[in-house]
Amino acid sequence: MSELEEPDRTLWNDDEIAFKEENSTMRQTHFLTVIAGNLHWFTCLFAASLLPSFVHSPSQAISRPPTHPASVSPPQPVSFLLGLRGFASTVVFIFHFAHGSYPGMDHAYGHGHSNHNVLQLPFVRIFYAADAMVALFFAISGYVLSYRCVKYIRRGDSETLFIVISSLTFRRAMRLYLPAVVSSLLAYLAQRAGWMPTKGLPENYVASYTNDTQLYLRYLGRLLDIWAWNINFAGWWYNPQLWSIPVEFRCSLVLFLYVVATARCKTNVRLFLDATATVICMLATRWDVALFVMGKLIAEVEAMCEDRHKHETKPSILAFPTRSPGTCICRVRSLTQRLLLSSVFLLGVYLLSYPKSPPQDAPMYSLLSTLANHDSEGRRVYYAIGAALTLLSVISLPALQTPFESSIAKYMGRISFALYLTHGLLIRVVGSRILRWAWTITGTGGWSYDMGFGLTALLLTPLVVWSADLFEGVVGTNCIDFAKWVEGRATENTVREIDASRE
Repeated sequence: MSELEEPDRTLWNDDEIAFKEENSTMRQTHFLTVIAGNLHWFTCLFAASLLPSFVHSPSQAISRPPTHPASVSPPQPVSFLLGLRGFASTVVFIFHFAHGSYPGMDHAYGHGHSNHNVLQLPFVRIFYAADAMVALFFAISGYVLSYRCVKYIRRGDSETLFIVISSLTFRRAMRLYLPAVVSSLLAYLAQRAGWMPTKGLPENYVASYTNDTQLYLRYLGRLLDIWAWNINFAGWWYNPQLWSIPVEFRCSLVLFLYVVATARCKTNVRLFLDATATVICMLATRWDVALFVMGKLIAEVEAMCEDRHKHETKPSILAFPTRSPGTCICRVRSLTQRLLLSSVFLLGVYLLSYPKSPPQDAPMYSLLSTLANHDSEGRRVYYAIGAALTLLSVISLPALQTPFESSIAKYMGRISFALYLTHGLLIRVVGSRILRWAWTITGTGGWSYDMGFGLTALLLTPLVVWSADLFEGVVGTNCIDFAKWVEGRATENTVREIDASRE
């Protein structure tokens, strides 16, 4: 080919480069156009994910199983226990929110010369008796954790019982501690951001990355310490209410060991051992362990009632409550039984209403205070007895279950553990600031003080519920799934696989 016919390679290369650059620019422009065109959809999806579950899925918010660490699905529905747990967590929030503004909540009606508020009366106090609700939590946990085990024991199904106990024990730490560590980490980040009040810290404490991190690591050490049986309420600055997490974990392990140890015993022997173990724990001031054992005792009684009802051919006036079809309760038959259990319920609520401050001169609690040697920690024995009596009566009387079977109660039960973990942080970071702002508007004299507190409650409560709902969906559910995934990867079979192989 001649020199005149040779193509201009330089020109051709320049055109190719220009074409590639133009094509690349067009692709980038198209990509940005697509992103910009769909940005509002991504924004809407993100905003929708922040909505409470009852807004974008009302039915699922109620029917979805809770992620409370003791929420093992029993063979029959126990929706009223879910509502009861929701009530208990709400009471804990009310107390922690109101106690700083109304320290008189610690005292009984008639104690001293300044405690004559109607809200300090027995039975009324139950709506802000936070310490008593922790006892109720423990009793419910003991009942729910042991109910399935008791059913398999009575059936003589030792293989499934072993799988159930192994599964509960394996996943217990993850179900309790993973959400608790996340909530404490949020408190640490809030402190590093300067949002946390310094009340409760040493006077000479200097906030810095090193000091704050060391303080948080010491807090984690307390949270993860399952060996110290003495319940120490000091040193829980980040999330003070989480003192109950290691207590519940230890008591759960004791319960699982106790269930295995008594699994081969006859029914009457198990009932005798349950009652004896409860008394021994009470005498040793181990009210926490006693609550879990009493929960197991109530599960034994209920399972016994169910089996007796199945084989009963003729109603008996003296028969203990019988189970109605399609429910997980023992329904009483006679008026005498209903009156007796109603009295048990009132006694239980009365004991749960025992005040935090020793009521040695209060007319309605002076005798109990004397029996407890006027010790403030002695009240926890009364809380334990009251929680067991209340749980037994609510399980046995359908009329008492009605308030706890509402949609609101069950929803609060579904987010109860998340509410318990997150409400303290929000009260300290957000609630305290809203309260100061509200009092600048209403004033602090007379009824103005109460109006400012009420305004704060109206603004803070929806935020706390929304945050608990979000924490439940983002953290709680994923922790449950993670625990199940770990169990599935680490074990050979699960309870679900055992049940499926038998169908």
